[in-house]
Amino acid sequence: MLQQVAADSEQAFGELFEAYHQQLGEYVFRLTDSIPVAEEIVQDVFIKLWLKRQSLPQLSSFTNYLFILLRNQTLSYLRKHASERARYLQWAASLEQPEEAPDETSEQYTAWLEEAVAKLPERQREIFVLSRYHRLTRQQIAAKLDITDNTVKTHLERAVKAIRAHVQDKIPAAVLLVVLWR
Repeated sequence: MLQQVAADSEQAFGELFEAYHQQLGEYVFRLTDSIPVAEEIVQDVFIKLWLKRQSLPQLSSFTNYLFILLRNQTLSYLRKHASERARYLQWAASLEQPEEAPDETSEQYTAWLEEAVAKLPERQREIFVLSRYHRLTRQQIAAKLDITDNTVKTHLERAVKAIRAHVQDKIPAAVLLVVLWR
């Protein structure tokens, strides 16, 4: 099969993908706890395989090579994700007001946000919670609620607009941005 892939056989490459993608995806999912991330990493690994297809027949162990590619791609993602998270936390910390600031604390911000979310229409609230608190993508929400991606997008836009309007006089804009995108 590797000879066929090296000879540009898309059918053989498809068979190779079918033979390994599930096992690779499960492995990455255990490390990342994210189906979309696992799918993306596995896809990237297979893209690299296709780009290096001429060298596949010379491999002494294709399975080892495949898992090394997968490991490296996963570690690269995890490093990048950790770095982005650290930068985000550093940025968010820079927005916090000093402790001497008047009575506005993050608990107040959270209470105002929860109050605003509670006032949303039921469907908007449900979609907002799935997006911001459960970290589902628009596509995942659409599938879960059996609605279109555009409907999810519209509800999210309206929810954010309503929340912003509800709390705009209470929360500085920069803090609201951080709270809404947690």
